[in-house]
Amino acid sequence: MIQRVGFKAAATRQRTGAVVLLLLTVSALSAATSTAAPITWSLTLDTPTQQGAAGTVLVYSGTVSNNAGLELLLSTGVVVFDRPSVGGVIWDFTDEFLNTLGIIEPTGYSGPLFLISLPANAQPGAVISGRLELTAFPPASPLTLDSTFRASVPTGSVPEPASGLLVALAVLITVSRWKFRVR
Repeated sequence: MIQRVGFKAAATRQRTGAVVLLLLTVSALSAATSTAAPITWSLTLDTPTQQGAAGTVLVYSGTVSNNAGLELLLSTGVVVFDRPSVGGVIWDFTDEFLNTLGIIEPTGYSGPLFLISLPANAQPGAVISGRLELTAFPPASPLTLDSTFRASVPTGSVPEPASGLLVALAVLITVSRWKFRVR
């Protein structure tokens, strides 16, 4: 009977010890996180406004700076469209940015961030605007940053038919005058 009580007492001590160890670990992690200096960072796009013909791919490059001297761990990244006037727009992160595995070194990252594929049926004058949002784990400050962008399909300058006829008539008159002067 004493052995059973001892076994229960030992089991109780083991459970209590495990709970205390768990609480100490959690409090140590939260203390380390709360006492660590926040990692300040920034996000900028090099050329946030770009134009491209229908069916082309626009690559947006930029810089994710890390000002704390520690690795910055990204948790999420997304492109949010505010105004897609075109259906079928596709976006993706570039391979170069994905190769960071979401870890921004203390030196930061500069290079291609994401791309937007304009659909082949995009009409001239179509505009796509939105923002790149990156979120980092604490102790980053702020946790989420964004940078706006704009993509558009240029409008072609197609002269009206009457203008083309006027230009052709002017060329014809000039050539005929030149021909008669040469003789």
